Amino acid sequence: MELFAKSEVNTGRQFELDLAKVLCFLQMVCIHCLEELLAPSAQEASKVYQFVVLQMNVFLGTAVVFMLCMGACISYSGRNSPEYLISRGCRLFFLGYLLNLLRDAIPTLIAHFLGHSPFSYVAVLFLTPDILQFAGLAFMLLGFLKKHNLSDKTILAISLAMSLVGSFVRFIDMGHYVTNCFAGLFFGTVDSLYPDLAIGFFPLLNWFVIVVIGYLYGKLLRHCTDLNRYYKIVTPFSAVILLFYAAFIIPKHLGEMGSDINFYYQMSTPYVFIQFFSFVFLTGLFHFLSKPFSSFARKIITNIGMNITPTHCIHWVIIGWTKIAFIILGFEWQNATQLLLLAVLIFVVSTALANIYKGILQKQKKQIA
Repeated sequence: MELFAKSEVNTGRQFELDLAKVLCFLQMVCIHCLEELLAPSAQEASKVYQFVVLQMNVFLGTAVVFMLCMGACISYSGRNSPEYLISRGCRLFFLGYLLNLLRDAIPTLIAHFLGHSPFSYVAVLFLTPDILQFAGLAFMLLGFLKKHNLSDKTILAISLAMSLVGSFVRFIDMGHYVTNCFAGLFFGTVDSLYPDLAIGFFPLLNWFVIVVIGYLYGKLLRHCTDLNRYYKIVTPFSAVILLFYAAFIIPKHLGEMGSDINFYYQMSTPYVFIQFFSFVFLTGLFHFLSKPFSSFARKIITNIGMNITPTHCIHWVIIGWTKIAFIILGFEWQNATQLLLLAVLIFVVSTALANIYKGILQKQKKQIA
């Protein structure tokens, strides 16, 4: 039997995508805690920090896995009309700035009035683009291209061209943090005055191709007649590519695997394809590892996977206010391993609060109906 059929035969929810999102989100919470809450002196000395943030995060591409999953889930969703994609993109884009306000700007303003933070940080932290702003722009652009009836090949070609341009137009300082923040939505920027704040996280030119590849990959999976057979082929193949890549680039600390994490956030086109193989390997691995999972475990993971956006926002607000509390109290967290335990607690609390939030929304919808 052919591995791929002409008709769509695999249209159900893909559990390995949910599992990938949940496990990568747990890793992301750990990364954010280490980045935001661990004392700078401890970051430099900690092997845990180096491994989790600068090696595993970049090598496995935590954020890339999320964006590839997002693209794949678009192809599996019944709500993927151009109008819906554009509307959802607008909501995500402005949600990104609302999150900036709640997790950074407001607590930093409080810290400023207490004499612990410069006022300029308030504006910078509010304007700094992050993954929600990128996701919003990606949804809007994909919706716009689909609205004009462009073929999948044309959309892929456009995204690849954008990636190539972004590979060269990056690490640019526009001369002012406001300009850098807005330009950073589209291409890679840095800021000499605020090197750790006004960076071009997830610029559209560099990252849109990831969403498109995920979207087209999801469309391909919908035609797969035998997922077990498919993953038995692609999982070891992807693993070999990753091993060769790791053996070549990690010891030499080149590009994305170097000490400058800007190379990851403003990634080049070749690295996009390495990250795709990482995604294929992880989803294949999770496909087989999840075989023994009970229906109850699958239900919990699927539920968390469906609530990633509110969970993401909640965990960031918790981390943002915790960071400011540490600054005001003059407390510095020195132990990276203990901080990982706090990260797991934040993950559990965030998922629980997101589930409560979802329940409240569903109750309100029933009352309106």
